[in-house]
Amino acid sequence: MQAQAIDPQVILNRVIRVLRLDASVFEEVRDDASFLIPSVAVAAICTLLMGLGGFLWWLVQGFGDKGKVLIESFILGSVFSVALWFVWLGVAYFLITNVFGGKADFQRMVRTAGIAAAPLAIAVLMLIPLLDFGIGLAAVGLFFFTTTAAINAAAEADSSKIFMASAAGFAVWAVVLSILSFKDTYLAPGPFLFESLARAMSSIVDVSRSFRIG
Repeated sequence: MQAQAIDPQVILNRVIRVLRLDASVFEEVRDDASFLIPSVAVAAICTLLMGLGGFLWWLVQGFGDKGKVLIESFILGSVFSVALWFVWLGVAYFLITNVFGGKADFQRMVRTAGIAAAPLAIAVLMLIPLLDFGIGLAAVGLFFFTTTAAINAAAEADSSKIFMASAAGFAVWAVVLSILSFKDTYLAPGPFLFESLARAMSSIVDVSRSFRIG
């Protein structure tokens, strides 16, 4: 039996509703078994847009290593971010079903959380001077908020426990991406480039201080 095609207008409409913080879209997607692949595609595309935003910000700032940032942050960083997003959902699923005594279906969680990744696309605007950090922070913050709401719609457990489960998964996602953002590597997308730059500047300051002491 051939899978039913999803109308692109339906996908766009649902993305817009997420950006409007319309939580009813999560229940709708949860019960739409045909929306699994489109939902994962939304998560991947929005992550790429976040990665593109970070790369454009890097270009606007005039920093070096442009080719390296393109490959490591925009391409590889986006791939790692999506992979860690699945880990986030896996951690939340495990805690909800095995620790907190709730019920959840992993595919339903993926469907709802995929469309919930829409706020990451906001980070494509990180190239705007002065607003870059705030935009990046807002994108990640909204991503956590909408993903938690999506998991809450897909799972059966106390809301506070779902929040803790989602927060644990988010912590894994954020911490590992931060670790991948070393001063001389950029294997995380978008706002995580701020940390790469901060570590590089910190290293330069430390070296300067050592020369002064010497």
